Amino acid sequence: MYNQVSPTLRNFLIVVTCSGGKYLNLDSGMCKPCERNFYQPSTAESVCYKCPGGTHTEKEGSTDSTQCLGKCGHC
Repeated sequence: MYNQVSPTLRNFLIVVTCSGGKYLNLDSGMCKPCERNFYQPSTAESVCYKCPGGTHTEKEGSTDSTQCLGKCGHC
């Protein structure tokens, strides 16, 4: 009797909440940092937003569009 899974546990869903600057990779189920030139201000998202108008970020994991800097010819 102790080795049976209750019906409520059988339908249990694990929710992964990624912090800002990261997105949930749906293939791996893991949080990944947004790539350079992308940002994510919210938590629990599965996409990152591209910096507007050819602007760029200096590193991965940007959390806000204000981290998108002036145009870059080599990015």
